[in-house]
Amino acid sequence: MVYRIGRISTSVSGSHVLMSIGLLLSLMLAFFSQPQPASANLVLNGDFEAGITGWTGGAEDGSFFHWGKKSLRVEDRSTTAWISAYTTNSIPISPEKRYLLEVWVRGVSANVRVEVGIQQFDSKDNWISDNNKVTDVIVGTQWIPVQVLLADFNPLATAIRIFLSPTDWTAKKELIGTAYFDDVRFIPYSGNLVENGDFETGLTGWSGNTSLSTPTTNPHSGKASLKVADNSTAKPALAAYSNSYIPVFSDMTYFLETWLRGTVNNQEVWVTLGQYTFDANGNYARIKNKDYKVRLGTSWQRFIMVVDDLEPDTQWVNITLWPTPWTDDGINTGIAYVDDIRFQLYNGNLITNSSFEYGDAGWTGEGYKIVDTYKNSGSFSLHITDSSATKNILVWTQDLIPVSLDSIYLLQAWVRGKEDGQGVFISVSQFDENRQWIYGNNIDSKVIASTAGTSFRKVIR
Repeated sequence: MVYRIGRISTSVSGSHVLMSIGLLLSLMLAFFSQPQPASANLVLNGDFEAGITGWTGGAEDGSFFHWGKKSLRVEDRSTTAWISAYTTNSIPISPEKRYLLEVWVRGVSANVRVEVGIQQFDSKDNWISDNNKVTDVIVGTQWIPVQVLLADFNPLATAIRIFLSPTDWTAKKELIGTAYFDDVRFIPYSGNLVENGDFETGLTGWSGNTSLSTPTTNPHSGKASLKVADNSTAKPALAAYSNSYIPVFSDMTYFLETWLRGTVNNQEVWVTLGQYTFDANGNYARIKNKDYKVRLGTSWQRFIMVVDDLEPDTQWVNITLWPTPWTDDGINTGIAYVDDIRFQLYNGNLITNSSFEYGDAGWTGEGYKIVDTYKNSGSFSLHITDSSATKNILVWTQDLIPVSLDSIYLLQAWVRGKEDGQGVFISVSQFDENRQWIYGNNIDSKVIASTAGTSFRKVIR
């Protein structure tokens, strides 16, 4: 079972850009973004193999554990105090981003209700009251994962602490109980979720049942790529696969991209997305593979797929790369090169901090400031002033936004002018697969703004 809070919108049209405009705006959305390193676990000693280092409350336990040899046991024997364990040090966050909290939990009997949550803290490490995000979970004597997607943080939050409790919080604090916690992960859930997808740190995050290498000649980008070789005509077929299991939500849409290069023309390779849940022992259990077959030449070729049909019970995925078509006898042989693998969430508003509730995070340009006046909703808006007679003043998104060429998008913004009838420009710039601007292909829109505010909507195909 998957528990979730901080749900994000699954419709682009359900959210909008909020802007208070001076004289000229260029909103530059782009087609492809540079793959980024996958997010490492931000929790110190989340597997408790170092005892309770990094944690306050609870005790290490070697009797029950999910993986490894230890877990955290938290006991609440008090009828007058609420007992929990929590991360000793606060964990820095960017409040405009999404994060995922994953905790494996086990009770001492059936129907044990436990709490997993976070507290938010400001820049002075002061707790922000009434902003806890809490998930109540009923567990038994088997390990189960609790996955919580966290978003919509308080704009003042700069850090969080994770807390784990064997009982529900009540005003009387009379409840007692014991629970075990293990393998706590807190990771950014924005951008690329694949660890070392660009292979710039060698084989970190990758394994295989064949010899793998990261040659530095002719990568797609950066300094290295992954070489996957199957030189054996015996079974099993040989492949490379990601060590990390990426947490997913089956009702959300993701974006899978990789660059591939063959050694002969018309070479067939497979990209496999494995879908997993968990079994009674708390281990990953495969539900189904999604196999994508790609024909290659000897030049780098981009493979891209929108993944919107995960099996209903899927909680994790991993990626496998086959240099030849898979067969039962493993007779096929071949060599393929892989680079710049990306798997990321592809739901909701694709613009970071479109409401400007987190200041100018995600934006750059000239002549702008964040103000608390003339907003459409929320507390802030973006104000741009063009006082130059010799150049245009622009503000644009810092990140390039990946899109699928066969999809339809809605660009929406709220614009307010200094005077009625004021002309404002909103522009979408397109970039090619090498992240180079495609000259002469901007999608420009002129908006006639008013002092009362104007809603702008444009469908982009």
